[in-house]
Amino acid sequence: MASSVAAGTIAAFAAPLSMSVGLFAWGENWKGSAFALNLFKNATATVAFLAVSIVAAYVRGQQAFAGDATAAGWLVCSGLIGIVVGDTLWLQALARIGAARTIFVDALKPFTAAVFGRLFLNEAELSALAYVGVALTSVGVTVAAQ
Repeated sequence: MASSVAAGTIAAFAAPLSMSVGLFAWGENWKGSAFALNLFKNATATVAFLAVSIVAAYVRGQQAFAGDATAAGWLVCSGLIGIVVGDTLWLQALARIGAARTIFVDALKPFTAAVFGRLFLNEAELSALAYVGVALTSVGVTVAAQ
């Protein structure tokens, strides 16, 4: 259990770091369209995901990709909307407003999700401490983006 928590914590720190490094690398060097970049990124990620999934299932002694066809269909639909459409728009933002501004707006996603969750899904109100965290994070990202 402890190693699982440690691995999750490392992944949680590594994901935004690798995203930021990739943002600056692609933002400075990619000359094609956002759609072409998204197609390249997603094709590469799909191959890596399949390889990791197969190896992880093998290590655990399980069958890779065994499950419910309906759940798989929703996963594909979610990927098309969230990754293909979402990432294409996000990459357009990167091309139009630059990496620093895109990172700033990207950092606001959890907070807007919390607000929209409260307004539209009747989720619990954020605590005062959470609002302080939102403010501190927003200030930190703003300073880092300058």
